[in-house]
Amino acid sequence: MVRSNLLYLSAAAIALAATALPAAGQAVAPPPVPADIQVPSGNTAYLKGYAMGTQNYVCLPGDAGLA
Repeated sequence: MVRSNLLYLSAAAIALAATALPAAGQAVAPPPVPADIQVPSGNTAYLKGYAMGTQNYVCLPGDAGLA
């Protein structure tokens, strides 16, 4: 019983994940970025994702000053 439920849940999770991927031929346009961090030519975007959260940085004293 538990094993068959796990099988059905796994199949449903895989099907749901597959629907989240962009359809074949769907264009994903990368955002404009400064020239010094542009992706080299020949590479293409295939997935657009969204996220929420924070980035935290710490400045600590080091041998040659702050790092």
